[in-house]
Amino acid sequence: MGLILYRVVARKDERQTFPPIEPRWGRLAFAKPSRAQRIVLRDVQQSAPVYLTPFTLGGFKQNPVLAEPPEVPRAEWRSERDPTTEAGLDVKFSPTSNLALDLTLNTDFAQVEADDQQINLTRFALFFPEKRQFFQERASTFDFNTGGMFNRLFHSRRIGLDQGEIVRIYGGARAVGRWAGTDFGFLNMQTAPHGDLSSENVGVFRLRQQIIDEFSRVGAMLTTRLGSSGRNNTAYGLDAVIRWLGYEYLILQWAHTFDEAADQAGGLESGLGRVRLERRHDEGFSYYAEGIRAGEDYLPGLGFQLRRDFTYGGAQLRYRQLRDDASPLLARALQVSTAQYFRNADRTAESREIKPELEFQFRNGSNLTVGSLSSFESVREPFNISDVVVPAGEYWFHEATTMLRLPRSDFFRGEFEASVGSFYDGSRIRLLVAPVWVASKYLELEAGYEVNRLDFADRGVGTTAQLGRVRVKAALNPKVSMSTFGQYNSATDQTSLNVRFRYHFREGTDLWIVYNEGLYNDRDNWLGPRRPLSSGRALLVKYSHTFAR
Repeated sequence: MGLILYRVVARKDERQTFPPIEPRWGRLAFAKPSRAQRIVLRDVQQSAPVYLTPFTLGGFKQNPVLAEPPEVPRAEWRSERDPTTEAGLDVKFSPTSNLALDLTLNTDFAQVEADDQQINLTRFALFFPEKRQFFQERASTFDFNTGGMFNRLFHSRRIGLDQGEIVRIYGGARAVGRWAGTDFGFLNMQTAPHGDLSSENVGVFRLRQQIIDEFSRVGAMLTTRLGSSGRNNTAYGLDAVIRWLGYEYLILQWAHTFDEAADQAGGLESGLGRVRLERRHDEGFSYYAEGIRAGEDYLPGLGFQLRRDFTYGGAQLRYRQLRDDASPLLARALQVSTAQYFRNADRTAESREIKPELEFQFRNGSNLTVGSLSSFESVREPFNISDVVVPAGEYWFHEATTMLRLPRSDFFRGEFEASVGSFYDGSRIRLLVAPVWVASKYLELEAGYEVNRLDFADRGVGTTAQLGRVRVKAALNPKVSMSTFGQYNSATDQTSLNVRFRYHFREGTDLWIVYNEGLYNDRDNWLGPRRPLSSGRALLVKYSHTFAR
């Protein structure tokens, strides 16, 4: 095995490691497995228990329903209650040190925290990260990024969720491990019918093999989404990460999809290709240069793809300098990045971006970043932002940005961002305040407020999009804890509340009480009776107990 020990001195933003690991590999250099101290354990006997975790769940959902004539003399809101009782089972088994098996029946995620709401200022879909623990476990095995922060061949939120609504999962299985130097992962789940969707079987299979050295590998992925409503989707991907010289890496990817619901042309039009050159070094010069082409018929049914039918070219050049001990700065960095998107159909530019930034990293752990962003957008179809419309046209707009991140070791920490500049054919001012206060070892308070003021003076319109959140985490001891998460979104005109109480009897045995409610901010409805205050509520109680055999 490999061993790394480190000690953090929070007040000095200092980390001491054994064995000594230089920071030139980046901010996570202290956790780099290849630098670990090698240790051999002898005469160790492995145990392989089977962990059985049955759960029971009960509660109710209550939603307002508008009753109309002839059911009633005049339209009125009524409350409709839907009680629920569920039971399920999770099984974990590791027959060897290199293999982990998971089985789940009637999978439930009642205890998962609500999604963080977002304000969409673009014409593209929003990306929401995975919060469900079952899919977070061993998620890196199934990673197949196809460029950018969000695009990927497999996104686990495609399983058990449809447009934000929960879809029942009958059950499934997962196997993750390593055999003869090959990492592999397998996941298969069966979902229930939901709305216009029939019952579906979804699966993903991932392989990665180390080649040449410990830094290089090749891999493959297969995803399937099979149902009975003519929506079958299959995708495969091939990728390679090759360290060809020092800190220089080459990334190659190809992904291809087959979708029964679409009349696909095949070939390049059903695929995505990606080439990326990069220098992975946190001190001195680093860079990346990347090219991507995605065809019109590239449709990853279990993945996430922000754009379709495009060709992308992007690059970044960065220089980071570590300062001497006499300086209040630990490091400073200058970087310039650019991104260009072109439509495949006519080769015209769809989006362009140029973003220079200057970053200062202080010894106390705080970070200050200042920069600017110049953007070009070619809009061929009008789209809405909150209650205003951005008309079709071609726009260049520019803004100045700044971000301050306080030391994570302080009792009071957080992030603060601001930007101001032009925005399409108008202007935008954005402010984000996200403080966190650790009041005591029992209580942590987190708040967030984002406001975007959009003005389109030439058209005489404007809007203010606001998003607020408050999160309270309390723990009396290791057994009793509670989390309260409230959010306000002016774009959806709703406030939501998510309260989760947990009593942790022992490892693997928990009692959860979860309460969710939505509230209408604007209850007036000029076309009918006044809305009720609540847009829906749910109360669920879940108990799980683990047996080891």
